[in-house]
Amino acid sequence: RSFKKLNPDILKYYPRPHIEPWEKDNIPYEISNARGICYDPINHGIIIPHYDVDNNLIGIRERTLIKAYEENGKYKPAILGKTMYNHPLGFNLYNLNNSKNNISKIKKAFLFEAEKSTLQYANYFGLENDLSVASCGSSLISHQVQLLLDNGCEELIIGYGQSQGLSNPFTTPSGTAYGRFTIAREDYRNQAWIHPENKVPPQYGNQLFTEVKV
Repeated sequence: RSFKKLNPDILKYYPRPHIEPWEKDNIPYEISNARGICYDPINHGIIIPHYDVDNNLIGIRERTLIKAYEENGKYKPAILGKTMYNHPLGFNLYNLNNSKNNISKIKKAFLFEAEKSTLQYANYFGLENDLSVASCGSSLISHQVQLLLDNGCEELIIGYGQSQGLSNPFTTPSGTAYGRFTIAREDYRNQAWIHPENKVPPQYGNQLFTEVKV
């Protein structure tokens, strides 16, 4: 699918300060700055630019820092000036533009639900070792799976929390499952891995993450 390409100058004058809540959550300034994270001083939100696999700016999301606003959702399309910069999340994978080369090399990818988790991954293992993508939703559609296949992914490790575990995530509307992927349905921090053969291998702990570093 082709997206409407946005002018990256949209973000040119938005500041990139230290974001204390994220730094406390293991996302240091060096990581957020490398991923183009900005701050919206009018709406008091974190600006998260979204790029397609070819590194074109296609959408902008904003994470509110105002607690009262979270009742209507922490993440929303950013409204900058009088323009809303929404895009179809289900037809893209956040951070694939940054991790695609490593994914192609290692043949593995880590799937998370939200953008923050990819930033934390980059902090833990280094920007140069990034294998992470985010679906930005609680489902994964066949188009997103195809994006991974097109970029050489043969094993997908799902880092969704237990309360948000995907059920049969690679089943398309026609009922076809992508069995080439390793499926981990439980909280990735607990290392409970479920394979297509429905066999649960030994607990790997952090060793698994170390083994797949670039």
